[in-house]
Amino acid sequence: DATGAGPSSRIPIDSIQSVDLDLAGYSAEFGKGSGGVVNVHSQFVGNRYRFNLTDFIPGFNFPRKTLSDFSPRLLLSGPIIQGKLWFMYSGSLRYVRTFIDDLPEHQNAQNETVADQLVKLQWNLRESHVRTFNLLNNSEYYGNTGLSVLRPEDTTTNALRRSTTAAVSDRHVTRRTLLET
Repeated sequence: DATGAGPSSRIPIDSIQSVDLDLAGYSAEFGKGSGGVVNVHSQFVGNRYRFNLTDFIPGFNFPRKTLSDFSPRLLLSGPIIQGKLWFMYSGSLRYVRTFIDDLPEHQNAQNETVADQLVKLQWNLRESHVRTFNLLNNSEYYGNTGLSVLRPEDTTTNALRRSTTAAVSDRHVTRRTLLET
């Protein structure tokens, strides 16, 4: 949900291969949505092992002698059984800590921690039969939201949101017909 009022999902950026945007004339498989369709394709999991670690060095607030921001991303993928079963794990973390200088020490910090994880398994039962499993986990924590000189720490709120999405896709070709659920 783009307004933040309802459920939403964040897919780790390293796991995305392509994005399709259809504003009109899209097929019935996407339902009756009038605003358009965004179709996000995760990376193909192949027969080579891949490892990617990005932004793993944290930012440091030297005057306060504390960690100020940290946003590492990790991608692992490869075969479990060569040519038959593959896995992919993609995760990202964002930690940001800000301070309000005009407030007393130990009552002037705001935290934001956001974590996203995607696990994908692709299983080729036969050349004409592919099953895919996806598990997406999102977590957000906001500490001392709204902290300011006019709104001290005792009046702020902490927010925690978590969501998990699971998906199974089964594609089977039989007699020149593709069946997909």
